[in-house]
Amino acid sequence: MRVDTPQNIAQINKELSKQLTNVKRELKNVHVLSKQVHNALTNLQGQQVLQNIQGPLPVNGNFQSNVAGPVLLIVSGSGFSATPSTAIGLSIAVDGTIRGISQFFANAASTHQTFPSTFLVLRLPPGPHKVTIAALANTSTDANDHYNVVTLQLQSLT
Repeated sequence: MRVDTPQNIAQINKELSKQLTNVKRELKNVHVLSKQVHNALTNLQGQQVLQNIQGPLPVNGNFQSNVAGPVLLIVSGSGFSATPSTAIGLSIAVDGTIRGISQFFANAASTHQTFPSTFLVLRLPPGPHKVTIAALANTSTDANDHYNVVTLQLQSLT
């Protein structure tokens, strides 16, 4: 059985005061972070680089990076394999350098399938850039395949 002596009450009040100070500090940090996130989302800039562009590959698109910093590149598309049980895919190049791939194992032959959507975070200098989507080995594309590329200029939260 605990006895609430003046010393115990003083100790409890002291501990509660410390905890309250810590909670206030954390709430202030959350408030600052939420302002930073709000500002970053408010200033989010995106571009539809390719919108439902018909194949075959390769296809190209141009976009503008307005500030130095990270750019999120989102790529989707489709393709097929002429032979069954084959790995197929596409490469994603920016300014002539391959920055990513999207691939999967095609079990069926001559069946158009969607490649996994690919999300790439790239550090690019400000200015114009060119994205190229090209077929990997064993990958076929034709006018029944379509491609999309979107960019989002990301803002730093620091």
